[in-house]
Amino acid sequence: MDNVLVHSEYGEKVLREDISKYFKLKEAPIVVPDIYFGYYVLKVILDNDDIVYAFGSNQYVQVAVSNVDKYLNGHTSKLPFRAMTQLSSIYQPEADV
Repeated sequence: MDNVLVHSEYGEKVLREDISKYFKLKEAPIVVPDIYFGYYVLKVILDNDDIVYAFGSNQYVQVAVSNVDKYLNGHTSKLPFRAMTQLSSIYQPEADV
């Protein structure tokens, strides 16, 4: 099996003891991914020292906007240079706990 994402406090145990019963796993080391489905995977340490992981979407959004822009170039429409938004430019959803 190439890619498996396990969301668990005991991720390696789940992979080695449970999932491996049903699927043959490669012998590659088990690591936290840098990118998953186009999203950056970010390690975040909360104020109470808990470690959690978040997905950063900058790269995903850039590629999505670029794809829409390329599509619209073949038509008479184009993306606006500046668009109104409901969110502040300094809004950080990962800090919204």
